[in-house]
Amino acid sequence: MSQKLTGVIDLMSWLIICFNRHLDKNHQHNNIMKNRLTSC
Repeated sequence: MSQKLTGVIDLMSWLIICFNRHLDKNHQHNNIMKNRLTSC
């Protein structure tokens, strides 16, 4: 169950980062997550 929960958290983080990047491309925080999620 914890593995499934981690997957959900990763998905939500990906959605939030993608959404933020589309809204404001100059505001780049979370560099570690951004480098991990290059498919965004």
